[in-house]
Amino acid sequence: MKILIVASSRSGSTTLTRMIGNILNYVQYHEPFNYGHPSYASKIFPKILSNNCVVKSIIDQKPIGGGDILEFYKKYVNKFDKVILLSRKNKQEVYESMLHRVTYFWNGDWHTPYIYEELPENDRVRKWVQHQSNLLESLSEISNIPITWYEDIYSGNKALVELKIKEWKIDSVTYENSKKYLNTENKYRKQPKIL
Repeated sequence: MKILIVASSRSGSTTLTRMIGNILNYVQYHEPFNYGHPSYASKIFPKILSNNCVVKSIIDQKPIGGGDILEFYKKYVNKFDKVILLSRKNKQEVYESMLHRVTYFWNGDWHTPYIYEELPENDRVRKWVQHQSNLLESLSEISNIPITWYEDIYSGNKALVELKIKEWKIDSVTYENSKKYLNTENKYRKQPKIL
């Protein structure tokens, strides 16, 4: 089975890809169209995917020469057996996470714990967050694929998480074997310790 995750940034897509890939023992491809990041650009993304793989792509990334983003993804989703669209409802928290990362980790590890501190307003980052959100919502509309919300699957609410996992209809992925990945204690953003 070929699984595609199309996500907005800072939505837990790396964890979700690892979770599904590890549970199913599938080959994982993380951001194959992210040509601006050296650790991704060095990976070879095959033209013909293996039957057992999970591919994670950020919604504003596409192949070189891929044309219009929505037109590309409208066709690309049809190459997969299962497609998960992943985003966050709380755009302010996405903005804060993106702003922290582009300020301190632009070319480094985006997947490390941090404590957010107020930073000067950055209109470019805010527009970037809104642009990704708009693209993902448009893809959801034209493909009739519902968005899975970060706030639901990383809620810690067993009934809600089980419901969302069942909606994906991916055999062998259950709440029990997913909960260690979806544990809210694993979120990158940590609260400052109160002295």
